[in-house]
Amino acid sequence: MKKLQLAALSAAISALLPSFANAQQDEQTLDRVTVTGTRIKKADVAGQSPVRVLTAADLQKSGIQSIGEVLQQLTASGNSLNVRFNSSGNFGYPPSGGGVGAGSAQVDLRHLGSNRVLVLVDGIRWINESSASGVSASVDLNTIPMALVDSIEVLEDGASSIYGSDAIAGVINIITKRDLDGGIANVQYGEYFGEGDGENVVADVSYGKKLDALSFVVSASYYDQKRVNSIDRDQARFPVPGGGLAFASSATPEGRFRFTDPRTGQAVNLALNRGVVGRPRYDFANPTGPNSDYNTFDNSDRFNFAPFNLVITPSERRGIFGQVRYEFSETTTGYAKLLYNERDSVNQAAPEPIFIGFGAGTGARADTVSISRTNPFNPFGIDLNATGANANFRFLGRRPIEGGPRIFEQNVQTTYFGAGLEGSFDLGERPMSWDLNFVRAKNEAEQKTRGSYNIANIARGLGPVANCTAPCVPLNFFGGPGTLTPEMLNYIAFNGTDTSEQNLTVFSANITGDLFDFTEAGPVSFAAGVEHRRLDGRFDPDAIIVRGDSNGVPAQPGGGKYDVDEVFAEFNLPLLAAQP
Repeated sequence: MKKLQLAALSAAISALLPSFANAQQDEQTLDRVTVTGTRIKKADVAGQSPVRVLTAADLQKSGIQSIGEVLQQLTASGNSLNVRFNSSGNFGYPPSGGGVGAGSAQVDLRHLGSNRVLVLVDGIRWINESSASGVSASVDLNTIPMALVDSIEVLEDGASSIYGSDAIAGVINIITKRDLDGGIANVQYGEYFGEGDGENVVADVSYGKKLDALSFVVSASYYDQKRVNSIDRDQARFPVPGGGLAFASSATPEGRFRFTDPRTGQAVNLALNRGVVGRPRYDFANPTGPNSDYNTFDNSDRFNFAPFNLVITPSERRGIFGQVRYEFSETTTGYAKLLYNERDSVNQAAPEPIFIGFGAGTGARADTVSISRTNPFNPFGIDLNATGANANFRFLGRRPIEGGPRIFEQNVQTTYFGAGLEGSFDLGERPMSWDLNFVRAKNEAEQKTRGSYNIANIARGLGPVANCTAPCVPLNFFGGPGTLTPEMLNYIAFNGTDTSEQNLTVFSANITGDLFDFTEAGPVSFAAGVEHRRLDGRFDPDAIIVRGDSNGVPAQPGGGKYDVDEVFAEFNLPLLAAQP
């Protein structure tokens, strides 16, 4: 799919920009700069680290308005989450406890995992995501609006010796706008050429001013990505492109039934014939004969779930960022930053499959659900027992398309505050640089799910009719699509809400400079510092999920916290210079 940018406007608003052009012309060469991959500030750092720098101009030329998707274009980037990830329902709650960051954008360098890529903003750690399905160790780059970015530095090499184990795969350092005197506005619209869908609208505005010792930058941004449905793309209409129904689901709207009939001892694997109306006929002497409405299940009976999915998930984001700096003296500057970002995103999956019986393989309550012969819709005339000495019920797979697709709606709110001091002094004739920093950040997420089912209510609705008293409704899983009435669906369906939260607190102090001349190649440089980090997070799944009554993957509440105290020192010893 090729996306056509129908209109892009990056306009300098003349009323706001009398001095912006002059600011660009008055660029100064810094004596000492910070480079990602080392904490030592040097004027000459060439060759020390394989750092790739993406400038604001590079980002604008790309036409991509998501930091995560820009970084995923790098050759060193592996597979990671973005708006094309639409599997939150199927992935559920992974054993790692990290959840699935539905709607987020991550970066994975060298296929080592997004949780092994350290994300910094102006050299300081950014808060990890809240996925509403766990406590993640990865950063959601959608929490950082593109409008605040001045440049991005990518260290495509491991840096655990400098930054710790979360930098094993590499480091992303996002540099925010600082020196802006005037305003910039940007509006962009795009859609998929020839398709007329997947509309993308981006708008942001930034304004900055320098007033003697005081300078500030504020920016606001808006991002709106519309959905693209799988059914609207040939390559996405089947689970595997060109694979037909071979990789489709065995949970069908007609139903699949595997059991051993005690009257004959025969094990059957049946699918209801398509188009059957009313109560199905079943001949236990010849289950697939002319007096039965069943055939032996094969691939042609499978259900194609792909058309219900999304190729691109909708995502709407709103963000505001402000940074102020004040020069207390020629050698000391204070700063403060504040960010608020909110995301609303949606995933969609096919109607939730219902698997019950001892062969269902859910590992939960569904594996123990039986079907009583007293159920008024049971056409087989026998008990289908999933437990006990007489267990004969291996499997039922039913896709209740009457209930519609599963919808997962995420709301993620990120707040970030940072403040600190930075400056310089001379130690003898040697210049030294120092900084003190404080960060407090919170990431909160809520995911609302529609189209899920309560397995405890399913068990009652399929069990002995004598035990199914109001509000229980006997269930018809046997008559094909349309036989689940609104009353039945209302009894077994539920809307779930999962929440999660992460918090980050950082205190750090650093100093760097030159100590002495070691050889003619140059001075010995160093950096040293201390850092205290406190991280805490929690995950609270819906109460029905906690009780184990959901038809999906079970989950329990979780949470924890830890503190890290670090002391570091780094040295640069030049041994040779200007030598072959």
